[in-house]
Amino acid sequence: MDFVTKKIGKFNLISITNNILDKNLVEQIYNKFKKTDFAINCENVESFKDYSTVNLIYSLNIPLIIGAPHLISQASILGQDKFPKIYINDFDFVNDKRMLVKRRFKVV
Repeated sequence: MDFVTKKIGKFNLISITNNILDKNLVEQIYNKFKKTDFAINCENVESFKDYSTVNLIYSLNIPLIIGAPHLISQASILGQDKFPKIYINDFDFVNDKRMLVKRRFKVV
């Protein structure tokens, strides 16, 4: 397994142990936890593998917990017109507070 699960109340927080979050890992997590409320904690993640990973996260409506600004920027750029639900920490996810909104980037 490339992830560890932590339960807070009725929510499952999945922490990724890999440096790179890829599409296969997202599919494994979704298939295991799709019937529960869960979020992927990207504290140890340094980057997303490619745009299909971000698009899959968006299409499956999976919330992410990201504290690193470079990872938020990468999600915004790779997602193009789509942007996944992103929270800064576990507390914000559990209480459904302070969700980040899409920032518009232009490549010059």
